[in-house]
Amino acid sequence: MTVDRAMTRRFFLYLLLVVAAVLLLDKERMAIVLVVLLSSALVTEIIGIHVAKGARPGTPVECAADTRWVVTAKGFRRIALGMKGALESAHMGHPDFRVAGRIFATLGYPDAKWGMVALTPEQQETAVREHEALTPVKGTWGEQGATLVRLAAVDEETLGAALTLAWQNAVAKSSTRRSGTKRTRLRR
Repeated sequence: MTVDRAMTRRFFLYLLLVVAAVLLLDKERMAIVLVVLLSSALVTEIIGIHVAKGARPGTPVECAADTRWVVTAKGFRRIALGMKGALESAHMGHPDFRVAGRIFATLGYPDAKWGMVALTPEQQETAVREHEALTPVKGTWGEQGATLVRLAAVDEETLGAALTLAWQNAVAKSSTRRSGTKRTRLRR
């Protein structure tokens, strides 16, 4: 089982509550608090049910025992803008994320529940096979690697890996363009 930041935060929160219970409560109340804390911690870690960020309170989301949160549009934006040199712009009425002038991801297409990462066809094939939250865009764009990301079904680790690949692809394409390779347009 991998230890992530959320698990570490929960551990220290439980530890802090135990210390507070020991210092502030009498023995009978302390025992009750400790039983409640330990049982909630065990249920959370063993069953692996958590309330997703951005979900209505009380709506559980089943996830792996190593606890990954589903991603919202805000989380997608945070991860995309965390890439070196990434900027947010707009394209065809929805946000896009660029590096060196090249789009590597978009948000809000076909609607607010989706994002898109620009992978290579080979990367897309692997990603779609391994993660059900990813699917090719229909048509020519999809054949070239444009991959839809269903935000409610993807975890941060998977999205981070996909965005990193897309960012690396955009950086590689921009560096080949700068090194003298020109794109030629066919005239009819």
